[in-house]
Amino acid sequence: MDSDEKKDVLDFKKRVRVAINKVACEKNLTNKSLATLLFTTPTTISNYRTMKNIAKAPFIVRFCEIFDCNKDWLFSGNGRPFYDSGSDYNELLRRYEHPRHQDPLDVLKKDVASDFSGLTGLYKKHGDAPVGGSGDFPPAPDADGSEPAPPHREEAPASAEARSAPIEFRISDALAMTARVLESRTSYATALYLNIVHFDRAVSSESIVSKCEEDLRAQGELLAKMQARLDDLESQNKTLTQEIRELKGACGDCPPIALGSEHAARTGTDE
Repeated sequence: MDSDEKKDVLDFKKRVRVAINKVACEKNLTNKSLATLLFTTPTTISNYRTMKNIAKAPFIVRFCEIFDCNKDWLFSGNGRPFYDSGSDYNELLRRYEHPRHQDPLDVLKKDVASDFSGLTGLYKKHGDAPVGGSGDFPPAPDADGSEPAPPHREEAPASAEARSAPIEFRISDALAMTARVLESRTSYATALYLNIVHFDRAVSSESIVSKCEEDLRAQGELLAKMQARLDDLESQNKTLTQEIRELKGACGDCPPIALGSEHAARTGTDE
């Protein structure tokens, strides 16, 4: 391998390292969490981040699909590194080539605050915040220690479209949070796993039910066509039966006329 090839390989390893470090720092993911999302092992992630090994193509493709990374930039260095970020490579290199170590407790506090604010934001956006009872989020007291005035709530009910509208979210963020919870080995991980299993069964059952409904609809249309054809044949049969009765009535009960040889057609051989 000549010097140019070595430089290209080194630059590729560095781009992969910076990309993984950026995702890990911004989403607070460990090597184990990343390995779970990317179908690989924590050792592989560690080797890529320390530039010991060259990242394989399947890993690059899945990483780019999940985290909106530019494959052309990773392989060749051309273009913008991430589609959802305006940062160029030099800025990413400055920030994430040697990321600052974060205190796990600070990371946990940040995650809890982010999840709590995101949850309340979703409640406010979709009008599903619990009203009354212990399900309300307690309002913060005023500066003088007195209880704040209750927040104003709109009395108009949400429309059916608003209630049924799906919540918009990024799949990469959801996968990252899922990996963090499952990796925690707590009761939350067990509850989340069971929810995933049951939701997967529900989605699969809905797909099967939809297929059965389509098949039943097709069979119903076929039966309707067959019934219409049977009705048409029955109508024709009744018409023919009526015509035969009318012909019999016109002829009466007279016996058939016997035809003699003189009524036979000439064949050309008769004298």
